[in-house]
Amino acid sequence: MDPFGNDPFEDIVREFLGHPSGMSRKKSRRITPTEENNIEDFIETEIKIYVIFELPGYEEEDISVKIKGNVVEIFAKKKNMEKVQNYLKEKLSQENHIRKTLPEKVNKKNYNYELKNGILELELNKK
Repeated sequence: MDPFGNDPFEDIVREFLGHPSGMSRKKSRRITPTEENNIEDFIETEIKIYVIFELPGYEEEDISVKIKGNVVEIFAKKKNMEKVQNYLKEKLSQENHIRKTLPEKVNKKNYNYELKNGILELELNKK
């Protein structure tokens, strides 16, 4: 820490997590924790928007994605506990609900999602 109370490590962490000071980016990319402590990654290209969540321990059949208006809702609840470690059973058997507001420039009627290795990728087309 310098004599003025600035912590260089904090600056590095803020920059890594998408909160750089004084930097501008052409593509919008931000990483923030959601209410459920799942990591959200928002990536925008010229024609698509990707919203990515970490949902470790879940399979594709455990996930439901619904878009109502400009809000995406993700429900995750483990259905098959056969190969789940005992210490994870309680957490995975409770429904995990994530709710995020989508940008207005998204076509909310046509979207795809895929869950691989605990990473849920929601792909939306821009209007």
